[in-house]
Amino acid sequence: MWKRHKKKLDNDEADKGLSELLKIATYLTPYRLYFYSALVCLFITAILSLAFPYLMGVLIGGSMSGTEGIADPKNVKENINGVAKILVAVLAVQAFIAYWRIRWFAFAGESALADIRKSAYGKLVRLPMSYFSERRVGELCSRISADLTLIRDTLILTVPQIIRQSVMLIGGIIFIALASPQLTLVMLSCIPIVVILMGIFG
Repeated sequence: MWKRHKKKLDNDEADKGLSELLKIATYLTPYRLYFYSALVCLFITAILSLAFPYLMGVLIGGSMSGTEGIADPKNVKENINGVAKILVAVLAVQAFIAYWRIRWFAFAGESALADIRKSAYGKLVRLPMSYFSERRVGELCSRISADLTLIRDTLILTVPQIIRQSVMLIGGIIFIALASPQLTLVMLSCIPIVVILMGIFG
């Protein structure tokens, strides 16, 4: 009985948290063009990041490069100039796209934060005086400044990083699976150990 009640409470809290998150996300609606454009740039830069280990594999040899030699000096000497030029070009494109990604995320996040601040302040000034007598000044200031800053960090830092790292993780696993299924199984089997260690030491 208690377990069912606790499970119901947990589900209610999860639904409430999701509805609050969606409500906060609605503040991004006026700036969705910038936010979605930044998301597209995020996917592109994440995919371009996967080009670096692939090109290094092409340079030193390996199964994905079509050669069997590993760290073959002759192969490195023949390919180093071409691979270096491609790496520089990829880095330049990635830097250019990353600039707009950061700029658009910052604009959308800061603009949404300004709207949230206005809404919060408008709500506060309409509250009865009894509310202010029951609350500390520091608590109210924290709601308007510190807590909203955390929301801004979530919108323009945490969420984009989660998406970027997820794309890189999935793309990396696909690349490794194409190169060596055995190595993929070994690496995936290490993930639970790494997660446990992160939970302990984190």
